[in-house]
Amino acid sequence: MSKNEFEEELLNNPEFANHMISGYCKEIAKHQEQIA
Repeated sequence: MSKNEFEEELLNNPEFANHMISGYCKEIAKHQEQIA
């Protein structure tokens, strides 16, 4: 998937965006736990 396709998917598909955001937040949380 190219960057443009990815951005279009984010704009056109709120569920995809939510999935990406929640996945990103989970990754951040994992790293936070490792640091703490």
